[in-house]
Amino acid sequence: MTDIEIQKYLEGLYNQIQNAKKWKVELTTEWKKQFPNFKGVYCIFDNTGMIYVGETSNIRERMGHLMNSRHHTLRRTLGEKYFSDREGFEKATSKKKFEPKQVEEDLEKYMRMNLTVAFIEVKLGRKELEEYIQTKHHSTLLNKRP
Repeated sequence: MTDIEIQKYLEGLYNQIQNAKKWKVELTTEWKKQFPNFKGVYCIFDNTGMIYVGETSNIRERMGHLMNSRHHTLRRTLGEKYFSDREGFEKATSKKKFEPKQVEEDLEKYMRMNLTVAFIEVKLGRKELEEYIQTKHHSTLLNKRP
């Protein structure tokens, strides 16, 4: 593919995800089961717009990761952003959840009330699309590339 063809391909995929159905984040097993088992790119939105973009080899599995602070950086980022002023606050890592436990509960409530997710299947160029979107939405994303 030429550079122009690659650019058109990425623009087309970007337009698809911009127009894709936005699913309310519910963080339940039933909610997770609604998502397909395919490779793709997903974007997460709050009331200000797009706040996160990610690529994955399995959309359903990745949505399940949103349910656990040890498995998704967005959860850890939001928890720290909104709840780090709590007494006894301890950051979540890939090995442990937030402390105190109330932070996890409040984070779940925040995500359910404020977030939606859109996704598209991408068989070729997931990483390139993720980087393309990060470039376009650099000022609002919580997972910015340097």
